[in-house]
Amino acid sequence: MKTTEKTITEIYNLGNQEIKEKLQKEFPSLFKTTTELEKAIQNLGETDKEVIKLKKLDFLEDDDKLLVYQKLVTITKYLNNSWVRKEGETYYYPWFYLNTFRLNGVGDRSECSNAPSALCFKSEEVAQYAADNQEIFEYYKIVFGN
Repeated sequence: MKTTEKTITEIYNLGNQEIKEKLQKEFPSLFKTTTELEKAIQNLGETDKEVIKLKKLDFLEDDDKLLVYQKLVTITKYLNNSWVRKEGETYYYPWFYLNTFRLNGVGDRSECSNAPSALCFKSEEVAQYAADNQEIFEYYKIVFGN
């Protein structure tokens, strides 16, 4: 069976996070992104609402909280495969100790809000992945740290 680059790319664009990571490992020359943010922008596309907002903030310094918050929103949307929480639906988020800024764990809620909805994840696994990712952790630290 012969598989073309176009077919692999189509499967990648339709796949969940696990499939995308496997394809990236198997075909690194097709998927040369290095950061979660680059992956998010590539997968969501330049016309995505959150990517457009992010691009409009390019003039800000790299550590500007507004810019970094938008980076987190964009990455979260990508990791969630554009999932949007509905009322009453359980969501997950990383929980940090703010005084020393370290991960406490991953929490879940369905009714009250302990995290901005744009930074909530559809599953505990995705939230844990985000919490364990150094790039994402650094973004959280800039936005929510001291």
